[in-house]
Amino acid sequence: MQYLASGGLEVWLIDPESQWTIVVTAEHQQIYTAEQTVATGQVLPGFAISVAD
Repeated sequence: MQYLASGGLEVWLIDPESQWTIVVTAEHQQIYTAEQTVATGQVLPGFAISVAD
């Protein structure tokens, strides 16, 4: 992914229609659904938000 290759630490892809959030880092890729809470560990430590919000 270009954002990671250019030095980005974490990429969030948000699809409001399907209520999915995909978080991509150099180490992993994770898909979160509307019932889940997404938390960042690299860019904004302690930040978390419900996908439904």
